[in-house]
Amino acid sequence: MMVKTSKATEMNKVIRNLGIVLIASLCFGKTYGDVSNFIFSSACDGSAVKFTSTSTVTGGTIVAWEWDFNADGNFSDASGPVVTKLFAAAGSYPVGLRIRSSLNVITTAYKTITVNPLAVANFTATDVCLGGMNSFTSTSTIIGGTIVKYKWDFNNDGFYDDSTGNTFSRKYSLPGSYTIGLMVVSDSGCISVVSKSAKVFPLPVVDFNFDKTCLYDTTDFWVNSSVSGGNIVKYYWNFNGDDIYEQSTALNTNRLSFITAGNYIVQIKTESEKGCMKDTSKLVVIAPKPILNFTFNNSCVGYDINIDNSFSMAKTFSWNFGDGSTSLSANPKYSYKEAGIFTIKLIGSSAYGCYDNISKTITIHPTPTASFSAYDVCIGNSISFTNKSTSNGAPIKDYYWDFGDQHGEINHNPKHTFLIPGPYNVVLVVSNIFNCMDTFKQTVNVWNLPVVKVVAGGPVEFCKGDSVKLSINAGSNTVLWNTGENTADIYAKTTAKYRVVLFDNNGCINKDSMLVKVFELPIIKVNPADTQVRVGKPVGLSASGANTYSWAPHDFLDNPFKAEPISVPLQTTNYIVTGEDINGCKSTASVKVAVNSDFSLDISNLLTPNGDGANDIWDIGARFYPTNEVVIYDRWGVEVYRQKTYKDDWGGMYNGNPVPEGTYYYVITFEGSDKTYAGYLTILR
Repeated sequence: MMVKTSKATEMNKVIRNLGIVLIASLCFGKTYGDVSNFIFSSACDGSAVKFTSTSTVTGGTIVAWEWDFNADGNFSDASGPVVTKLFAAAGSYPVGLRIRSSLNVITTAYKTITVNPLAVANFTATDVCLGGMNSFTSTSTIIGGTIVKYKWDFNNDGFYDDSTGNTFSRKYSLPGSYTIGLMVVSDSGCISVVSKSAKVFPLPVVDFNFDKTCLYDTTDFWVNSSVSGGNIVKYYWNFNGDDIYEQSTALNTNRLSFITAGNYIVQIKTESEKGCMKDTSKLVVIAPKPILNFTFNNSCVGYDINIDNSFSMAKTFSWNFGDGSTSLSANPKYSYKEAGIFTIKLIGSSAYGCYDNISKTITIHPTPTASFSAYDVCIGNSISFTNKSTSNGAPIKDYYWDFGDQHGEINHNPKHTFLIPGPYNVVLVVSNIFNCMDTFKQTVNVWNLPVVKVVAGGPVEFCKGDSVKLSINAGSNTVLWNTGENTADIYAKTTAKYRVVLFDNNGCINKDSMLVKVFELPIIKVNPADTQVRVGKPVGLSASGANTYSWAPHDFLDNPFKAEPISVPLQTTNYIVTGEDINGCKSTASVKVAVNSDFSLDISNLLTPNGDGANDIWDIGARFYPTNEVVIYDRWGVEVYRQKTYKDDWGGMYNGNPVPEGTYYYVITFEGSDKTYAGYLTILR
């Protein structure tokens, strides 16, 4: 059991014991000049004091060093020339050294040493969050002395050289636990050290997200925050960017409905269980919702409802017409297929992705169905239109017909005659009591009649025995003549009106006709009938029954183109006369003029060659007998003219001179015949 005593009591005890020892030394010892002495190191409480003998002897050697640390006269506390002693507390202590020489001389020495008090090194260290300043303040104390120095080791390298002073602050760049050492030095040079840990707590990592940034929508915020080695215990919220956190929650979610569009700086701060906080901020743009409005016309089935979406201000549009149909167009064109009441819903989005919608009700009335039937016709016929329109649930009020030829009607089942052939787009518009209209178009054909034109291949007035070719351009059409023939070409031979009917593939009929007149041939009569004359004897011929005549051959005729020509035939001739009447019709008759070759002459006994054109030559008809020979003598029997093959051309000339007037004599003979003519000829001038 230890009994705590005061320093004064301890000191008195030591001094008393020390006196007893000194007395003993003086009474019983003899030193012979030996000296017991020692030195010692500075003594600080808590540190061992080193004692080193500096004793000397005059004879022999020191063989024993004995130490007394408690002044009880008993030198048994330690032995040796160098010893250490840890005293229990600071204070003054008598220490004795007894030496013994080899001569058995004992010498003793005492000294009073002071064990200086140690400071109790201590300090306070604040734990901070990263970015904060750790503060360190010495709380060291010392009894019986003064602390004169403070030295710090901040980096735990064992060297107290980082700072001086009894207080300081330091900022660490990384979170963690840092060992801090403090060395305090007293005025007696005694050193005390202490180490403590200072913590730098990590800051939270904080981020947040949000949705629905449209005006009047509830915007949800959720925070993603963590801290190394710890937990997030609190969330602070500031929605208006004024650095004042209006809310704190233990949950990482929050929601807010913004009532004004605009830009908001939203700040989120999180706190760890160590009280460390970190904030972040984001720009939250609260966008206005799109402006939606549209107009339309209450309409009819099949009609464009004429949506006008020009009032809306949006980026995208989604329409639902209430009948299963949709559209993404800004200004859709739409028509309903059924009558009824429908709700049109428009959903629009802005450039910020904000949505809004608007719905309106539309009434769709039934639309009648226009229809009619009609048949193609040939020009000149009227078309009957049969109205087949249906009301579809609402009475039809009006019918409007457009025949495509600038004519129209408003009757239910009209008839119309087109004036010009061709295709016509006939339009029927029907309207009901809601003014819902439908239009039906149909092309009707007004066929032109087939082109038929009888073309004569020659004159259509001709004489009996001729014919004329009548032709039409039938193409692929069917032909029927009133003669019963069905060919494109026929031959007309009798007087008649030749009619033809042409049937085309459209069932249209056209006809034409041509009058053909056939004249009877004239009946030609010839007078006289066959006759007989002597050669060179004129004979008159006569034809009747025609308008003009032509005799053939022309031989011996004075004019072959008159009705009564004179023939002076030299040989028997068959004359054919062709008579042509006023219609150009011709007919013929014939007459035979037989010639007797009996050398008959018409001898004139008078010649008057005075140049008056009458009886200037002696024409006796000898020329008709080429074998003749004529000899003329004057009254004295002198030959004045001789000519074989006399051609009735002597004009009373002899050797180029006129013969005198008078009576002359002629002799006419014929070679191979015994026929002879002789007589007188009187020449008068």
